[in-house]
Amino acid sequence: MIHWNSFRGGVLASLALALIGSAPAMAQLSDAVIFTGTASGSGTVSRTIIDVAEPNGPLTGPFGVLKTTSNTVNASITPGMTAAQIGTALRDAINGDATLASLGYKSLYTTPSGTAQQNRPKMTRVAGSFTVTNGNTVPGVTMAQSPFTVEDAPFVSPQGLALLAAALSGLAWRERRRRKNS
Repeated sequence: MIHWNSFRGGVLASLALALIGSAPAMAQLSDAVIFTGTASGSGTVSRTIIDVAEPNGPLTGPFGVLKTTSNTVNASITPGMTAAQIGTALRDAINGDATLASLGYKSLYTTPSGTAQQNRPKMTRVAGSFTVTNGNTVPGVTMAQSPFTVEDAPFVSPQGLALLAAALSGLAWRERRRRKNS
């Protein structure tokens, strides 16, 4: 007969790995955009965010009806700006918008494998749902949706791997100590 105690360490390690790898991804909704090129003229990049409040959520009416809020953020672009500078301008415009901040939105650079990409800002929200429409009138610059890849997973970053190694080492030490004392 196999006893639960013989599996406990492995189960705890597997659980730790699953939680570290998936909790940040499940805790928030994210959307990324990528810029390429250099601005050859003036223009604007914009994002229209349509926020959808869930029924019976904090932003809905008394009868649980969906409530939508639309907000457009614009970043003015000047000639000669690089894709990284344009990404930074959009990130700053999103973070500087009081309406979006009150709804729980923030913008950061994506960090695949722990390296920040300024030309690929992401917008996140802790809960709820939203849709985005992008606009670009800047000559010489393309703006496109950027799907997330496995490299964007938080546990692939150096900090995430260090946390995972420390957690698994702690679990192994605890299990050895428990077995030694029993």
